[in-house]
Amino acid sequence: MGTGDAALQRLNKPTLKHNTDAMRVRYVCENCGATMAQFHISRLDEERLGLSRLTAEERLELVVTDHRTGDVTIRSLCEECTQDAGDSGSGGSGTVIH
Repeated sequence: MGTGDAALQRLNKPTLKHNTDAMRVRYVCENCGATMAQFHISRLDEERLGLSRLTAEERLELVVTDHRTGDVTIRSLCEECTQDAGDSGSGGSGTVIH
């Protein structure tokens, strides 16, 4: 998912300090499970997070909301898994280990 990469770079810095009114947003690698970024926000800005570029199907697959807490997890690929996936097309084993 390339659209999340630019948003991820812009969002590596927390928007707000953690408070009880803020929701947590996490970017998690769907391949290896690594947390790539995590921050708290008071309002979900879909444009800023890159979510507005997703189709409805992609959104169902990649964005998970915990309705109990309001926290949002956005699944993407970390840089290492993206590179490993690219290597698998050029004769690499395709096995991702890290």
